[in-house]
Amino acid sequence: MAAELSEGEAQQAQSLLSIFDEQDSDGQHKYSDDDVRHVLPLLILGAELKPTDCSEAVQELLGEFVLEARLNLNDAPEKVSAQIKAFYTQNPAEPALMGAVSGFLRNPAAAAAAVQRAAARVGDGWSPKK
Repeated sequence: MAAELSEGEAQQAQSLLSIFDEQDSDGQHKYSDDDVRHVLPLLILGAELKPTDCSEAVQELLGEFVLEARLNLNDAPEKVSAQIKAFYTQNPAEPALMGAVSGFLRNPAAAAAAVQRAAARVGDGWSPKK
């Protein structure tokens, strides 16, 4: 994860981080830590990042997600995708946050570096205040 980002990747990473850091008119962060942590597994998996390429803290986040979502990783990929979809249907992410990050979900290859950079902040004790 220490690899340098291209200019485009850095811009995408900053764009994603700015969504997480967005504030309302009162100066409060729009999205709580819990909101961001809830959507990160979807972004990480949607960006087709390998958990082994992520920090230990992000791997822990993904492990917690696997347990919470009751994913059976021995199933075929299509079945695991269906399990993830079912989990987020039953436990939806904050709608405005999902709308804001949906572009990253539509273009996983382009979003991979941005998602990895954002996920790295989880490993650094991510907080919207950083």
